[in-house]
Amino acid sequence: MLNEDFIEAAEETPDTVVTMMNGHRYILKEKLDEIIEKSYEFRRRFGDNQ
Repeated sequence: MLNEDFIEAAEETPDTVVTMMNGHRYILKEKLDEIIEKSYEFRRRFGDNQ
């Protein structure tokens, strides 16, 4: 699980590569659209105020 608050950049080339603020890079099996939707779903479900 990645903390989306620390994601600096994400790109699909064709692999989905996420670069964190500390410079670490992760290759994900999910497409970028899926990552964005999961992020929205997480925020809706748990919110920022918990």
